[in-house]
Amino acid sequence: MDLDAFRMILSNLRVNVWELIETAITVASLDYGHQLKDRRNRIMERLYTTTSSDLQCQNCDVDLQRPNSSEESQVELLQSLADMDITFKALKEADIGRHVNRLRKNPSNDVRRLVKQLVRKWKDLVDE
Repeated sequence: MDLDAFRMILSNLRVNVWELIETAITVASLDYGHQLKDRRNRIMERLYTTTSSDLQCQNCDVDLQRPNSSEESQVELLQSLADMDITFKALKEADIGRHVNRLRKNPSNDVRRLVKQLVRKWKDLVDE
Protein backbone atom coordinates (compact mmCIF):
# COMPACT_ATOMS: atom_id res chain seq x y z
CA MET A 1 0.00 0.00 0.00
CA ASP A 2 1.23 3.47 -0.87
CA LEU A 3 2.34 5.44 2.22
CA ASP A 4 0.50 8.60 1.24
CA ALA A 5 -2.71 6.62 0.61
CA PHE A 6 -2.35 5.01 4.03
CA ARG A 7 -1.82 8.40 5.67
CA MET A 8 -4.91 9.69 3.89
CA ILE A 9 -6.98 6.76 5.15
CA LEU A 10 -5.81 7.34 8.72
CA SER A 11 -6.57 11.04 8.43
CA ASN A 12 -9.99 10.60 6.81
CA LEU A 13 -11.07 7.98 9.32
CA ARG A 14 -9.52 9.91 12.21
CA VAL A 15 -7.78 6.76 13.35
CA ASN A 16 -5.04 7.06 15.95
CA VAL A 17 -2.05 5.29 14.41
CA TRP A 18 -0.82 4.00 17.79
CA GLU A 19 -4.21 2.50 18.65
CA LEU A 20 -4.30 0.95 15.19
CA ILE A 21 -0.85 -0.60 15.68
CA GLU A 22 -1.67 -1.92 19.16
CA THR A 23 -4.97 -3.38 17.96
CA ALA A 24 -3.32 -4.91 14.89
CA ILE A 25 -0.69 -6.56 17.09
CA THR A 26 -3.39 -7.94 19.38
CA VAL A 27 -5.40 -9.33 16.45
CA ALA A 28 -2.26 -10.75 14.87
CA SER A 29 -1.23 -12.47 18.10
CA LEU A 30 -4.71 -13.89 18.75
CA ASP A 31 -5.66 -14.89 15.21
CA TYR A 32 -2.26 -15.41 13.55
CA GLY A 33 0.05 -16.22 16.46
CA HIS A 34 2.30 -18.63 14.61
CA GLN A 35 2.70 -16.33 11.60
CA LEU A 36 3.38 -13.34 13.84
CA LYS A 37 6.08 -15.29 15.62
CA ASP A 38 7.63 -16.22 12.25
CA ARG A 39 7.63 -12.55 11.16
CA ARG A 40 8.80 -11.10 14.49
CA ASN A 41 12.46 -10.73 13.52
CA ARG A 42 11.65 -9.02 10.22
CA ILE A 43 9.34 -6.63 12.06
CA MET A 44 12.05 -5.78 14.61
CA GLU A 45 14.65 -5.30 11.87
CA ARG A 46 12.34 -2.92 10.08
CA LEU A 47 11.74 -0.93 13.26
CA TYR A 48 15.36 -0.56 14.27
CA THR A 49 17.58 -0.74 11.21
CA THR A 50 18.33 1.87 8.65
CA THR A 51 20.57 2.06 5.62
CA SER A 52 21.45 5.72 6.10
CA SER A 53 24.84 6.85 7.33
CA ASP A 54 23.31 7.85 10.66
CA LEU A 55 22.30 5.25 13.19
CA GLN A 56 18.89 6.70 13.82
CA CYS A 57 15.85 4.69 14.68
CA GLN A 58 13.27 5.32 11.98
CA ASN A 59 10.58 5.65 14.62
CA CYS A 60 12.27 7.78 17.27
CA ASP A 61 14.46 10.83 17.67
CA VAL A 62 17.48 8.99 19.03
CA ASP A 63 20.70 9.42 17.09
CA LEU A 64 23.62 7.60 18.68
CA GLN A 65 26.16 9.77 16.91
CA ARG A 66 24.73 13.11 18.04
CA PRO A 67 26.73 14.54 20.93
CA ASN A 68 23.60 15.86 22.63
CA SER A 69 21.88 12.45 22.65
CA SER A 70 21.08 11.67 26.24
CA GLU A 71 22.74 8.72 27.91
CA GLU A 72 19.28 7.36 28.67
CA SER A 73 18.23 7.44 25.01
CA GLN A 74 21.50 5.83 23.92
CA VAL A 75 21.12 3.05 26.49
CA GLU A 76 17.50 2.52 25.45
CA LEU A 77 18.37 2.19 21.77
CA LEU A 78 21.39 -0.02 22.45
CA GLN A 79 19.24 -2.27 24.66
CA SER A 80 16.65 -2.50 21.89
CA LEU A 81 19.39 -3.51 19.47
CA ALA A 82 20.69 -6.07 21.96
CA ASP A 83 17.21 -7.59 22.33
CA MET A 84 16.82 -7.98 18.56
CA ASP A 85 17.55 -11.16 16.68
CA ILE A 86 19.12 -9.39 13.73
CA THR A 87 20.21 -11.23 10.62
CA PHE A 88 23.69 -11.00 9.14
CA LYS A 89 22.20 -9.40 6.02
CA ALA A 90 20.44 -6.65 8.01
CA LEU A 91 23.55 -6.08 10.10
CA LYS A 92 25.65 -5.65 6.98
CA GLU A 93 23.15 -3.47 5.08
CA ALA A 94 22.54 -1.13 8.00
CA ASP A 95 26.25 -0.91 8.84
CA ILE A 96 25.17 -0.68 12.46
CA GLY A 97 28.31 -2.32 13.82
CA ARG A 98 30.53 0.51 12.61
CA HIS A 99 28.33 3.14 14.23
CA VAL A 100 27.88 1.27 17.49
CA ASN A 101 31.61 0.54 17.67
CA ARG A 102 32.30 4.30 17.77
CA LEU A 103 30.64 4.38 21.18
CA ARG A 104 33.28 2.16 22.81
CA LYS A 105 34.89 5.26 24.34
CA ASN A 106 31.61 6.80 25.53
CA PRO A 107 31.89 8.32 29.04
CA SER A 108 28.90 6.28 30.23
CA ASN A 109 29.70 2.88 31.77
CA ASP A 110 26.26 1.59 30.75
CA VAL A 111 26.73 2.64 27.12
CA ARG A 112 30.21 1.08 26.97
CA ARG A 113 28.95 -2.14 28.56
CA LEU A 114 26.08 -2.45 26.06
CA VAL A 115 28.38 -1.68 23.14
CA LYS A 116 30.74 -4.48 24.22
CA GLN A 117 27.81 -6.90 24.50
CA LEU A 118 26.51 -5.95 21.06
CA VAL A 119 29.90 -6.19 19.40
CA ARG A 120 30.46 -9.66 20.91
CA LYS A 121 26.98 -10.81 19.87
CA TRP A 122 27.40 -9.50 16.34
CA LYS A 123 30.92 -10.95 15.97
CA ASP A 124 29.48 -14.36 16.87
CA LEU A 125 26.77 -13.85 14.24
CA VAL A 126 29.35 -12.93 11.60
CA ASP A 127 31.49 -15.95 12.54
CA GLU A 128 28.50 -18.26 11.99
